[in-house]
Amino acid sequence: MQYYIAFAKRLFSAAAALTVLFASCFAYAEEFYVVDSYRHSGCTTPEQMDAGFSAVVETSTGWTSTDKDAIWKGSEDCKTFIFIHGNQTDRNDAINDGKLICQYLNRVIKDKNYKLVVWFWNSARTGAPMRQDATNAEQRSQWESFYLAHFLQSAPESAEIRLIGYSFGANTALGACQLLSGGKVYGKTAPGTSGKIQSLLIAPAVPTYAFVYGREKALECQTRCCLTVNCVDTGLKWYRFVTPDRQTEAMGRDGVAGVPASQKEKVTIYNVTNQVGATHALADYLGSTGILTGFAAE
Repeated sequence: MQYYIAFAKRLFSAAAALTVLFASCFAYAEEFYVVDSYRHSGCTTPEQMDAGFSAVVETSTGWTSTDKDAIWKGSEDCKTFIFIHGNQTDRNDAINDGKLICQYLNRVIKDKNYKLVVWFWNSARTGAPMRQDATNAEQRSQWESFYLAHFLQSAPESAEIRLIGYSFGANTALGACQLLSGGKVYGKTAPGTSGKIQSLLIAPAVPTYAFVYGREKALECQTRCCLTVNCVDTGLKWYRFVTPDRQTEAMGRDGVAGVPASQKEKVTIYNVTNQVGATHALADYLGSTGILTGFAAE
């Protein structure tokens, strides 16, 4: 019986996702960008990051090169959503995930008046054993925080920024906020100012104790942080094996171990265990819950 119930849940969420995806062939954001962050690899200074910056925008005739100034232009008048994908995601999959997110955003944002930026980072398989491959991805998601933080520093202070971090992408999102708030990642700092930041962490592959150690300052530069907890997430079940002590559980599966008292009111936790079930797929999280539309509407 449990098998059939789980199967029905997955079928329902997949059908919901497909219904939204095909609601309109061209129902994407008013401005849809892809930042190819893998080109930042090896950059250690702001000057190198600027030189290595690469982005494209989708137009009626295809993809066209663009720059940071163009991405942030007009961001004071609309929300800018930045989607950071998870592990083992190629460029096409990242773009498709971004367009799926657009379908849900279009339910609540009138006339598609928003920007969607897909932050594409190097999460490809390395050929190493599964555990080592996941460990490598976790480490890359940490370093990716510096590149994202540098990008956010170029935003106008009045920009409405919404970070959507999925799986290891949530680690990057929180890492960038940690740096902007003056905290450290891998013992290094990169403090700076940005726009008004809110974040949505979907199935976050982040330590349960992150808000008290490691990402203890990440909430300081945010006005709101929402996250999901799914106690039967099949992907996060193995998260502890990529941590140094092989015992630390993921926030997206075991919840939040603690939050600084001064920042508690900023955190909203959605327990989606019953809605999502035993899966780690982004489409299932989006199709089975209303977390994204609720996040976008506020």
